[in-house]
Amino acid sequence: MMSCLLKRKASNNLANASNQLLLKCFVFFRQHNKEQCEVKLLNSQETSSKLIELTSKHSKVAFAVAWASHRTKVFESFINTKSKIEYGVIGTHFSQTHWEVLDWCVRNRSNIKFIFDEKTSCVFHPKVYVFWSSKEWDLLVGSANLTVGGMTNNTELMLHVSSREQDSEVLKTRALEIIRSYYDQAQIVSRSRLNTYREQWNRRQIIEGKERTVESELLSWTWKEYYKQIQKCSTIRQRKEAVMLLKYALEDFEKDIPFHQLPPNTRRGLAGSHHPKEGKFSEIEIGYFGRARAYGNFTQIIYGNVNGNQLQTLGEGLGHIPINGAVYREDYMKYVEGFKEALNCKPHGLGVGARLLAIKRPDTFTPWNNVNKRTLERLLRLKPSLKPQDYERYWDEVIVPVRESKWYNSAKPKASLELEIWQSRVAMLDALSGGWNQIQI
Repeated sequence: MMSCLLKRKASNNLANASNQLLLKCFVFFRQHNKEQCEVKLLNSQETSSKLIELTSKHSKVAFAVAWASHRTKVFESFINTKSKIEYGVIGTHFSQTHWEVLDWCVRNRSNIKFIFDEKTSCVFHPKVYVFWSSKEWDLLVGSANLTVGGMTNNTELMLHVSSREQDSEVLKTRALEIIRSYYDQAQIVSRSRLNTYREQWNRRQIIEGKERTVESELLSWTWKEYYKQIQKCSTIRQRKEAVMLLKYALEDFEKDIPFHQLPPNTRRGLAGSHHPKEGKFSEIEIGYFGRARAYGNFTQIIYGNVNGNQLQTLGEGLGHIPINGAVYREDYMKYVEGFKEALNCKPHGLGVGARLLAIKRPDTFTPWNNVNKRTLERLLRLKPSLKPQDYERYWDEVIVPVRESKWYNSAKPKASLELEIWQSRVAMLDALSGGWNQIQI
């Protein structure tokens, strides 16, 4: 009983600290003239842009938020400069924070802790961000969490205070004291705690029904329903050939040799360009999961027939996608940057870009090309249609929802071929268009 009272008292102290900070803001404005500080009101989109700008500008960052999403540009900017984070605190009430945020913190040592409190009578609910360098500081406080909604579509309002005078550091000092008090009461996430939280997060998705899942036929399927659709749209021979192609690809990627250093015929097989004349890929059909023959410049890069380091740039970009474990938005965007740089302003798009992703990580990425995109857009109810260069929409509106679907998060099946297809279940979306029937060995 005493421990519960102490926990409730601590929660109340956290809430009181947030209220005190807001009050102190107003006092600060009355005591300091415009020469010492600048005060602005920001909406959601302005807040997102400003946070990214300040992360780049300043040498130190501290923040405390109720919830966070793993696929925001702001969180991406934070983790890309994780050495700047003095301390960050993220709440987890109602399992609103995405489990992949915790997963990133397990994989990467950072000064980010979490508030785990199953009692919802006192919710950890601050939204405060502090940035500072030797002579300047910026403070944002208001309603915007570090979530997709908080940084895009929600109706949010943030107060941005910028100071150029060291004599006016009282507000910055108080804000950092409050965030530090949160940090001292927060916990470092462990692997076991992550696993528990992920189960809670998944249960919440089921309980709430997830509007997107209800709207989308594809995302509402169970594994049995999805597998039945794959069987309906392909033959057993095609499924075995597709699995064999992915097995061969995995063998090459597991060698830990950069893509650009692999033999030319191996690169052709992986990229789905013209059929290799020798090597293991010459013995099988490589047309599953898309082809790259229509992109002449890309094909020449794969062959190594271009001057400069375009092939190396492509290989280094693909190297940002790990061979196993979670793939994060920042990993994907680094690949996209390398992919576009390698093409050097020549025609490019998801047709060839997603082929390499699906071949390397078939458990995470799906091909996206002229053969399958109409079927997948219909099943996902994507509007408007994805354009060839809609790389960010491909991640945000295809990959992320798919990874939250019922069939994606299902238990492993036991049957041999079905298990192999389950292990490549995202790439296998390619079969649903019926395009495999056009492939000739």
